[in-house]
Amino acid sequence: MIENKIIFERLVESMTESVIFIDADNRFAFFNSKAAKLVPANLDKLIGKNIMSCHMVEKQSTVLKIIQNFKTGKRTNYHHTRCMKGKYYEDSISAVRDPQGKYLGLVIVAQDVTKKVKLEKQTKALAIKDGLTGLYNLRHFYQELKRELARINRKMNRTISLLFFDIDNFKQYNDLFGHKQGDKIIQQVGKIAAQTTRKNVDSVYRYGGDEFAVILPGTAEKAAVVVAERLRETYEGLKLHNTTLSIGVICYDHKLGIDSLVEKADEAMYAAKYAGGNCIHVYQYPVKPTKNAKTQKQ
Repeated sequence: MIENKIIFERLVESMTESVIFIDADNRFAFFNSKAAKLVPANLDKLIGKNIMSCHMVEKQSTVLKIIQNFKTGKRTNYHHTRCMKGKYYEDSISAVRDPQGKYLGLVIVAQDVTKKVKLEKQTKALAIKDGLTGLYNLRHFYQELKRELARINRKMNRTISLLFFDIDNFKQYNDLFGHKQGDKIIQQVGKIAAQTTRKNVDSVYRYGGDEFAVILPGTAEKAAVVVAERLRETYEGLKLHNTTLSIGVICYDHKLGIDSLVEKADEAMYAAKYAGGNCIHVYQYPVKPTKNAKTQKQ
């Protein structure tokens, strides 16, 4: 029996994962040396102590519920990814029972998955970000707009506005100074748009080429125009040759679908451009005549 215990301990010690054993009374019973990275205390001092006495256990009610499910057989394993001190660990928890099925405790195997998680985040970011500006891309624009409109349609008292804008005289600038300098202007516009909108509330997108879009949740038309003017003025102040911004503003009408909303935002932007550029145009919804108005017209 002693020999088997030594073999077991050496085997567990040789593992690259951290291993912790919790006995049937919820006490720390065994650690391997790798577990020192996970437990903010001297391992020897924790042996025999109840896991609830360790400050590393934050959500005690959740932990107790998981343990109870293991004891009663409702759960046989549990997987969880957590972040600690800038690193990510994937915990795999399993119940340990004797040959007769009696519950003996839990074994926790924690694996460092920091590289895996960071790679997944980078891959996800690449899928929704524009490579040149670091802004969100066209695909993500439609995903977020769909999500925002669904939220607004559930709460009819909320609103949302869109800004669509592009760079006036961008083609001439490109032809004169080259695409490399043109790319720098696109990056500059993206940077200004991000700086002149609300962080973690509004979202800025490179729609394509030199066109951009901004989603302004909870923003009515008047406030959206203020944001647009701040953006236009900030860019104009850079005096980058003869480039300026033409900005279209539209406040969402609950009767519109996504495609119609985007189309009308685009119309507003081109109206600003046809007006000479370096200005803002607000899309005006057609006013439906009332019955009285019809009668008067007749």
